[in-house]
Amino acid sequence: MIAQQLCLIERDLLSKVEWYELLDAGWTKKTAPEVVSDLMVPSDRGEAEADSNARLQEGHTLNPARPPPAAKRHSISRVKRSQRPEDSPGIKRLVERFNLTCQWVTSEIVGTQDLEMRVKVVEKFIRIAQTCYNHSNFSSLMQLMLGLQAHSVSRLSQTWARVRSQEMSVMHDLVEFTSPFHNWKHLREAMRCIADEWGGSSSGAGKEPGTGDTKAKSTLARARKAATSRNGHVIFNRVSRAGHSKVLSAHSDPAKSRSTSSATQEPDLASDAGNSPRKQRGCIPFLGLYLSDLVFNSELPSFVDPRRGASAPEVQELKALPLRCPLINIHKHRTTATIIKRVLTFRTIASRYPFQHEVEVQAELMSIQSLDPADISQLSALCDERA
Repeated sequence: MIAQQLCLIERDLLSKVEWYELLDAGWTKKTAPEVVSDLMVPSDRGEAEADSNARLQEGHTLNPARPPPAAKRHSISRVKRSQRPEDSPGIKRLVERFNLTCQWVTSEIVGTQDLEMRVKVVEKFIRIAQTCYNHSNFSSLMQLMLGLQAHSVSRLSQTWARVRSQEMSVMHDLVEFTSPFHNWKHLREAMRCIADEWGGSSSGAGKEPGTGDTKAKSTLARARKAATSRNGHVIFNRVSRAGHSKVLSAHSDPAKSRSTSSATQEPDLASDAGNSPRKQRGCIPFLGLYLSDLVFNSELPSFVDPRRGASAPEVQELKALPLRCPLINIHKHRTTATIIKRVLTFRTIASRYPFQHEVEVQAELMSIQSLDPADISQLSALCDERA
């Protein structure tokens, strides 16, 4: 239930992200650009009128006033962005929610002073994270995992020593799947394959889950198999293998996942894990990957000096261009367009979740609060002392 409502919350936030918010890394700017006229700024207009009146009185001209040479001109896209109350409001709301949820998970754990209750809270968050994975809600999955892996939580050795082996096995698999090593290899591959198969590739746009080409399916299977490897970094000292159940095999074999869950897990966890993401056909991406790609890409030059040597091998013989004007960096703009198209694809896929709004549960999740970092550190130390 909680994981389903998290999917709906993230879907609503993602639906409010407009494509032009992803341009020029506007979410990294603290202040919005000033509102300006299409021809000149107001101060320049006033100076032009005063200068015109003076020239008319002196008899130097009979022509109406014209904008001074220094008048500022702006493109349509620049004026459109400048008229918004702030840069990238949809992205900023999504980022704020992401950070709040991470801090909320940590606050709930360290705020539970009773050891046994704290263990249950940790196990509950692990099960919610597992269900978010089964629903392909990678945004909430990352929020929960970052909260569980925060230093104030990971240092609670007495708490982690009492977590059941089944939850620890799930935790280990999810840590590897969300590992940032190799540029978030597993997470990137999973999102790419879902977008390609479910409606985002040039060869299979708009396809329903399960109808994609064989290559996309095999690639996704390899990504999930790689995500279950044991070579990733583990932040916990105690990881038991008893009763190990592969959480990352839920995508490829939902029936097996349901049978395994019913045999080894509690009823509430089994019902959550049995929901196949292919039947739900929804996915929420971890937008932070694409935002970081856009920031990196925005730092590339928009124009290339034609007098410099070629950065790529020539593919055909063409007549040399005149070395007067800079060339447009097609690679930069193509990369930006590709990333924006991928985000819009996920916005469409996210609308396919069949879940119903639960007013009370969603109201609780929308009103979550977190403690200050200093209070979290203090409570974490207090938990260690009492343990």
